[in-house]
Amino acid sequence: GMMYLEERRLVHRDLAARNVLVKSPNHVKITDFGLARLLEGDEKEYNADGGKMPIKWMALECIHYRKFTHQSDVWSYGVTIWELMTFGGKPYDGIPTREIPDLLEKGERLPQPPICTIDVYMVMVKWLAKKRNGEGWMIDADSRPKFKELAAEFSRMARDPQRYLVIQGDDRMKLPSPNDSKFFQNLLDEEDLEEMTDAEEYLVPQAFNIPPPIYTSRGRMDANRVRSNYIPLFILFMRDKIMYM
Repeated sequence: GMMYLEERRLVHRDLAARNVLVKSPNHVKITDFGLARLLEGDEKEYNADGGKMPIKWMALECIHYRKFTHQSDVWSYGVTIWELMTFGGKPYDGIPTREIPDLLEKGERLPQPPICTIDVYMVMVKWLAKKRNGEGWMIDADSRPKFKELAAEFSRMARDPQRYLVIQGDDRMKLPSPNDSKFFQNLLDEEDLEEMTDAEEYLVPQAFNIPPPIYTSRGRMDANRVRSNYIPLFILFMRDKIMYM
């Protein structure tokens, strides 16, 4: 899905497990395009005009300079994969959002999920590659893999999943049918959805006292989500700890 968006020059800017809907183990949809931007002509990046953003899912260049590219989406994709591999764990849980930039600059990474082999984990942390510049170590966006490369890598791993993921008692449990309206209604009734996403996870990047760059204005994409017959991925995590995509 993200490879398709990259081919169409659409930068999502808010990729996270909460914005993935699941219909079946092999049928998912990326949603919430309220922050998405379409790159025009020769544009290679989008410079945002402030606003609240999901800091813990953002690349460092997004936080500091509000610069968004397909490669910053790759960063968010890495965090999203970490959410899947931890069955809905919160990235940087317990760490105040305002401390995230310093944490990233020091080279801190999300820990290796227990179910992941080192092969999978190394793919997940490719987006945190560094290069040396005149002012010290900085995270290098150009060294991150393209979505086409990630799709090929994960497709290869999917042919032999037990070699790359170690899940106790995993026998490809079946997802309950989201077409069952009674099931979906019970799911919504039982869960407290108001606290699913902490308000602190969305902060204004300019709060970090970084001068705003020059940017071009552009209308927002339609933020409406098509949710019929789909279950938000994070709800599945909260209920049954089901990971499949």
